[in-house]
Amino acid sequence: ERIDVLKDAGINLVWVPNYQDRDLLKGLKRRGLWVTATPPRADTQTKADRNAPRASLVPFTDETAPILSWMLGTRIPPTARKESVGVMQQVRNADRRFQRPVMGDFTGLEHVYSRHDLMMGVSRHMLHTSFSFGDYRDWLIQKRDLAQPGTFLWTWIQTEPAAIHAEQR
Repeated sequence: ERIDVLKDAGINLVWVPNYQDRDLLKGLKRRGLWVTATPPRADTQTKADRNAPRASLVPFTDETAPILSWMLGTRIPPTARKESVGVMQQVRNADRRFQRPVMGDFTGLEHVYSRHDLMMGVSRHMLHTSFSFGDYRDWLIQKRDLAQPGTFLWTWIQTEPAAIHAEQR
């Protein structure tokens, strides 16, 4: 979408997949929009190496100043725990100067992820299912109770059918 369309729609935060897109970051800042960005990953040879102590990122520079937070992704499964925690540590080490929050939307292990001082998202697709908004509220309360006390918890509100439902039409 064009930046002016996003601003006119009342959006105030945009998720940018490439944190190095300086022109986009500047344009969003100029229009008064905040940015959450997908963080870089340390260059490693194998997936297992991403969690190694030697894997690190270069410290972030002033060019990343428009970024409000780092977004690890959505629907992160419990099986990605080691990789996700490794990326969180790498990002925090590279972001010591700005100390921006790290966010992620997780599908389980709330008690584990919430130990890592992040803005933890929990969500699920519910449109076109038997899951009501009341059920969703109760489910969110259950997820909150699984997390460490004081964890910043957030959710996505689904406004469009899941891709599987669109394909079925």
